[in-house]
Amino acid sequence: MSTNVLGKFKHLLRSPFVIASRLSELKRAIARDRPYRYLGDNQALIDLHDGALFVVDTQSLDLSTALITQGRWESWIEPSILNPLRAGGTFVDAGASMGYYTVLAARRVGPRGSVFSFEPNPRIYQILVRNRSINGVRAEAYNFALGSKAFRTKLWVPEYSTGGGYITNDPNADASTQGCKGMPVDVMPLDDVLPKDVTVDVMKIDVEGCEPEVLIGAQKVIERSRGIRLVIEFSPSGWVGQGHNPIAVLTQLEHAGLRFTLLRAGGAQVSCSIPVLLDQAERMTETPYILAQRIL
Repeated sequence: MSTNVLGKFKHLLRSPFVIASRLSELKRAIARDRPYRYLGDNQALIDLHDGALFVVDTQSLDLSTALITQGRWESWIEPSILNPLRAGGTFVDAGASMGYYTVLAARRVGPRGSVFSFEPNPRIYQILVRNRSINGVRAEAYNFALGSKAFRTKLWVPEYSTGGGYITNDPNADASTQGCKGMPVDVMPLDDVLPKDVTVDVMKIDVEGCEPEVLIGAQKVIERSRGIRLVIEFSPSGWVGQGHNPIAVLTQLEHAGLRFTLLRAGGAQVSCSIPVLLDQAERMTETPYILAQRIL
C-alpha cells in the first residue's frame, strides 16, 4: 500500500462511525492501487495487466518499475509477440529476464504448446523459474545465453538494471569501472538447443546488442520455420559497437525471405526497406523493435 494511503487512515480509531466510513474508503483506495506484496530478498509479488501473478526483482529500476506501476512492459510490441500465438504454438524467448513474455506466451499456447526461455543471469533466472511455477505454465527455461557459438564468457550486470545484463565481444572489456558486476555465463546457439523437428512461430530477441549473434546461431531454426515472426530489439549503434554491420545483418535476413516492419509506440507499424529502417530507428525516442517475417 502506498504511503499516502496509509497517511489518510492514521486517525482511523476516532469512533465506530469513522471506522466504518474509513474502512470503506480504504477498500476503494486499495482497489485503485496496484497490488504489491514484498516477499523479502529484494523480490515482490505483483499482478500483471491480465491478472497473472508475477515476481519482480525490486532492485531493477527499469523493467520492474514499469511492471509494478503499470503491470506490463513495452506495450507497443506485445501484440506482435502474443497475437500470432495459438494453442499448440511454439515461442522462443531470447533474453527472457524475469519471464514476462514467457508467462504470457505460455498461457496463450497452453499445455499443448512449447515455450523455450533463455536467461543467463542466475538470480533473474531463478525469478523466471518462480514465475513459471506460480502461474502453472509449461515452459522450458535455460540458464544460459543464446549466441552464434558455444563458449563461456562474462555477463556484465548494471547495479540498478538487473534485467539489462549484457555480453561484449571484447574479451578485455571491464565494465566494473561503470558500476557493473561481472559473472561467468555459458552461451549456446539456438540451432544446437532445439530439437531438429521443432519449428517456431514467434521468437523475441532482446539481448542488449547481441541480437546479431543470436540470429547467426539460429539460422537453421529460422530457415525451417517458414512462418516464423522475429521480434527483435534493434539498436544500430549497439550492433556496430558489438562488431556487426546492421545493413549486412538485415540483408542476410532479407535473403532468407524475411521482410521488415518497424514497431512504434502507440501501436503503429510501418513496413520499411533496410535504409528507411536504419534511418527511422535512430530517430525514435522509444526502444526500436523490428518485426521480421516472410510474406507467405
